[in-house]
Order: sequence, then structure tokens, then C-alpha cells
Amino acid sequence: MFKAIWVDGLDLNDPALAARTLAQAGFAPELLQAWLNDPEVKAALKANTDEAVQRGVFGAPTMFVGDDMYFGQDRLDFVREALD
Repeated sequence: MFKAIWVDGLDLNDPALAARTLAQAGFAPELLQAWLNDPEVKAALKANTDEAVQRGVFGAPTMFVGDDMYFGQDRLDFVREALD
């Protein structure tokens, strides 16, 4: 999904395009749709969002390695180096 959004520039707000992208990556789009309606998944999303705000996240994609924050798809090399 990261590649579809940040590299290919696809609009995954289009349900048909999102489903096709998921299927091409080997995922079951109908399973994702079921998760989107699951109250536990919604609660986890809310908790993760609250934590992101507390940690200073201001946009996407943002990744953390420990306490170090990396913002932007052009920082993935730095994330890889930090993980090594």
C-alpha cells in the first residue's frame, strides 16, 4: 500500500482501486473491509492515532525506530540504516 500511495501516486480512496491493489499484492480485499467495520480494529486505530499525536507525528508516512522519528517516504533509507 505504501508503494501504491507514495511511489505510484494511486488514489486509494477509490474502493475499486484499493481492492484491486490489495488483490494484486496477494491480500483479500473483503477481509480488509470486514476489519474496517470491526469495533476492536477501530479502537486500535484510535489508540494508535492518540499515541502518534502524543509522539509529535504531523503527517504520513511517519516511522519511529525507538524514539527517533522519520517523516517522509524519502527517509526510508534512514529507517533501514537505523534498524541495522
